[in-house]
Amino acid sequence: MRSQLRFVMHPDDEREFGAAILDGSSLTLIDGPRWPKSRPQTHRSLDSIGPYCILWSSAEIPELDAEFIPSCGDWYCRSEGSTIQFLRSQLLGSFLTEGRIAIAMDGEPPMVARSVERRYRRLSRFIKQRYRNRMLRWRNPPSPRHPKTAALC
Repeated sequence: MRSQLRFVMHPDDEREFGAAILDGSSLTLIDGPRWPKSRPQTHRSLDSIGPYCILWSSAEIPELDAEFIPSCGDWYCRSEGSTIQFLRSQLLGSFLTEGRIAIAMDGEPPMVARSVERRYRRLSRFIKQRYRNRMLRWRNPPSPRHPKTAALC
């Protein structure tokens, strides 16, 4: 199963979301899919997490598999199907970027897949019930900005 929920979340709302998902749960946060050691450092706050966050419950899967990548000297998470991907919205100057939560459970044990899917659905419902997005202005930052030109006759 593959699912995603895309959103734009202000940092204040994200702090509230982070506190709600971590409150009384076995969920921990991991900063990105690459780590300097074979086991990732886990966190209970978004304060030290970059834009790519992994939501992992050790109750669902006790350990995450990682593969050493010699060319970059890091370990790469190979258990992403047993976790929830949380790409955080970022406030870049006056632009607030898109974020998302997503799952992609290909070949995961059925019990793990059901548990991760239930958690994903709970988080999706929380976001949908609590927050509303309205697009005020959208601009694709990588696209070049062209100067205004005279209308062609």
